[in-house]
Amino acid sequence: MHQQRLWRHRKDTWRKEGRDVMDPTVGGGGGVMRNVSVDGEGGANSKKQKCDMCRNHYQMKEKRGHKNVCPFQNCQCDYCGLTRKRQDVMRHYQLVKRSKVITSQQASQKQVEAYEYVMQVTRELAQFPLD
Repeated sequence: MHQQRLWRHRKDTWRKEGRDVMDPTVGGGGGVMRNVSVDGEGGANSKKQKCDMCRNHYQMKEKRGHKNVCPFQNCQCDYCGLTRKRQDVMRHYQLVKRSKVITSQQASQKQVEAYEYVMQVTRELAQFPLD
């Protein structure tokens, strides 16, 4: 949650400064600097998902086709670590959510483990300060 506040703050700051940002339509490593509106009123680019790892490092790159070429996929900074943890929790949360469709008698061991993992990580994340 703190990460998203940071991203929104950066976006608002860029909008106020009229600053250029990385063109989100250019995938891959380097990127090309262009005048791109960072406000939500832009065209189709404002609706496309952005890479969370790149966003942690002030770069706005489109997520589609970017997974294997992200320059920050092995980054060890705190924000990227939080992003990986959040993605892992959401992956397990989806397993739990899908398992609720099945009756409790049919729940597999994998789904039970996923639920336990989500609960454990939720408790761990609740201990992080939001400052």
